[in-house]
Amino acid sequence: MEVDINVSLDETEAQLPLMKPIDVPDGGLPREKFPDALDTAEVGFTPQIPDNGYLYAGDEITFEVPIEDVFDEDGLIPDCCEASDQLREHENAPRKAKQYPFPFYVTINRLFNSKTN
Repeated sequence: MEVDINVSLDETEAQLPLMKPIDVPDGGLPREKFPDALDTAEVGFTPQIPDNGYLYAGDEITFEVPIEDVFDEDGLIPDCCEASDQLREHENAPRKAKQYPFPFYVTINRLFNSKTN
């Protein structure tokens, strides 16, 4: 079965089949631009591991949050900024992410419908 996916970030609507998660563009789009059926966001926490004065990206830890938690008054929260970094304190974030003492970055990986994915 072939699925036709039409996502236009320059136009006013995104049309997607409900069973297909959306890879997230980097911030700024309002919630209205995304299908109503999307209810969950996958968040990625990537620790930066210090070694001899350098920082290396560790293994990403993912967790899920309600979709409303990745939007603010400006739209979708951008990756790797203060607003997205706040997600590491989310109640759904694993303890390892919450307690990590070194630099890190947080990304919003995808939006999806938790009932179909």
